Amino acid sequence: MQRDGTATTWEVENVAIKPFPVCHFVHASADAAIALHRQGIDTSRIRSIEVRVPAGVVQSVCEPVANKRRPKGDYEAKFSLVYGVASGLLRGRLALKELQADAYTDPAALALMDRTTYAIDTQSTFPRHYTGEVRVTLDDGSTLAHREPVNRGHAERPLSNDEVREKFFENATLHFSLAHAQSVCEHVLALDRLADAGTLETLLAQDPQPR
Repeated sequence: MQRDGTATTWEVENVAIKPFPVCHFVHASADAAIALHRQGIDTSRIRSIEVRVPAGVVQSVCEPVANKRRPKGDYEAKFSLVYGVASGLLRGRLALKELQADAYTDPAALALMDRTTYAIDTQSTFPRHYTGEVRVTLDDGSTLAHREPVNRGHAERPLSNDEVREKFFENATLHFSLAHAQSVCEHVLALDRLADAGTLETLLAQDPQPR
């Protein structure tokens, strides 16, 4: 900020929007797992999973391994790399619904977590990027892999407007009707043109409605 109040750099352009409601260190690996899910991987054929991560994230999302494989609540699930990868491979998703108890205690997810290990990614550009790579070995010995060198949502790889909107509706419709969520979205996008913020305030203050 200059003395006259002008700015030469706007840091808001460097703010990362998180695609997932979990620890940022999990994101790239979860996206790699989701990419493999979209390729049509059969999780029943998975023999082992190796996740390659930066050394700097291990203590936060990889260790202790036994605890990460058995999260006891949604907070622990948010900091479990193996759960984020298991959910991505199994469901192709990692949103608020996947942080409910029936999701992280799902036997299919637990089985994948038990087959997952991690290794240090020596090629990572951490801490500039929160990289992640998932390598899967199937029952016939063949392997599949996907790497995310730059975490989605990073300033160098920002979410698109459609991705931000999709995340909003995915979250908002857990508690509000689609029509109500659409109204909120329309008001937020028109905020610079509203006569006042009162109508938006009223929408946000309403109790959840049947979906």
